[in-house]
Amino acid sequence: MLCRVTTADGLQLDGDWLEPSSPSDSGFVFVHGTGSNFYAPGILEQLALNARESGHVALRINTRGHDGVASIPGSPKSAKGGATYEVVAECVVDLTAWCQFAANRGLQRLTLVGHSMGGVKSIYSQAHAPHGAVQRIVCLSPPRFCHQHWMTHPQGDAFRRHFAQAQTAVTNGRPLDLFECQQPTPFIATAAGFIEKYGPEDRYDIMKLLPHISVPVLVFLGQKTLSTSPAFDTHPSEFRRLAEQDIPVTLEIVTAADMSYSGHDAELWQRLRQ
Repeated sequence: MLCRVTTADGLQLDGDWLEPSSPSDSGFVFVHGTGSNFYAPGILEQLALNARESGHVALRINTRGHDGVASIPGSPKSAKGGATYEVVAECVVDLTAWCQFAANRGLQRLTLVGHSMGGVKSIYSQAHAPHGAVQRIVCLSPPRFCHQHWMTHPQGDAFRRHFAQAQTAVTNGRPLDLFECQQPTPFIATAAGFIEKYGPEDRYDIMKLLPHISVPVLVFLGQKTLSTSPAFDTHPSEFRRLAEQDIPVTLEIVTAADMSYSGHDAELWQRLRQ
């Protein structure tokens, strides 16, 4: 069933409510990654179907960062959105609206399931504005945005070029200049937006955010991604450090998987259920 929420700042976001054959008070809220949306095929679609078949509500949602470039309808006016124009911190408003929508429909126990940037948004939102119905967070390949790591990493050449280009544009009074970036992920960015996401403040570094989460967090990481990107290669050591501090986080490496987790949906669902 298609559904819609209005956020606290007046924007309208769409989603899909998948209901099981029998009533349930538990559900999964699926949060898309950069440039994606609630109806995209892939691992979140498969997990949502698995959730419904197992007797849970599955709610696939849009954030205002859906697709590449989007016009988000709202009152009194629409807003520029999509990956190009989003401010990740505004995910707090989006996810609060969706969690409350689910709670109002009788779901007392929610699990946020985010893929890639959707995982970062799930963590960020619950670190800053935890919703009472959210009892768990599951993240599939949430990238780490650590500016210094990217700036010094042997595989970070493209990132360093992008950041220098963005800085030059902002310094010259052109913060809305668009450019095509490849790292940390391919998308069209504004100069100011790139700096806000990936700058030295490390606003969205999940390793800084996770100690502020009060519910259990399970992170899946495809084995193939460990050596292919600076966004993931520190996950094993950082999660060991967090576990030593008794922070309720768990990292599970999925053998032979990449970012898309193709062919691994049944395995992920079983591990998620456990």
